[in-house]
Amino acid sequence: MENVEQMEWWKAREMPLLETDWRNIKLYCESDENPFEWKRCVYVIRLAPPFCIAYGDQSEIESPLIYVGSGSISQRWSDHRDWLYELGHAIPGGRYEVWVCQPRTQKNYSFYEQIEADILDFFRSRTGYLPLRNLKLEGNTGRHTYADGFFDEIINPDRRYSWAIYPRLGQIREYYEKGSS
Repeated sequence: MENVEQMEWWKAREMPLLETDWRNIKLYCESDENPFEWKRCVYVIRLAPPFCIAYGDQSEIESPLIYVGSGSISQRWSDHRDWLYELGHAIPGGRYEVWVCQPRTQKNYSFYEQIEADILDFFRSRTGYLPLRNLKLEGNTGRHTYADGFFDEIINPDRRYSWAIYPRLGQIREYYEKGSS
């Protein structure tokens, strides 16, 4: 079991949901790095302000988190492009963020996969749902010790979020309902 401190996230913010070409996504980040080529990463996709998702019947929790993944983004991004574009039509004017980090530790090759599983497990235990576009819990949780606020930064909306929405119809509603307990 590892002690996980706050990780450095590469963050591309406030991109229109209809803009899913990675070449343009780099323009929304202040860093010169390009995580599109990174291997063994953890990444999250979040709605950008002002919208977040109301998870649960009574809006038990509101979160901008809509997807958690791991591995190589370059191998997975084409799948994400399709559903982000679809979500863009469901939330006219909606925007999103992509956060990526490369967690490393010695002698634990699957550390990044365990962090993905831990984020999903924490989210599900807190909300009773999976993030909007995750279809299932992934991998084995590492049950690592995390720095205070680690999950809060990823999951919680900040003061820039003024709307908590939930889907009523169509395929987006199906994504939402598949993740409920």
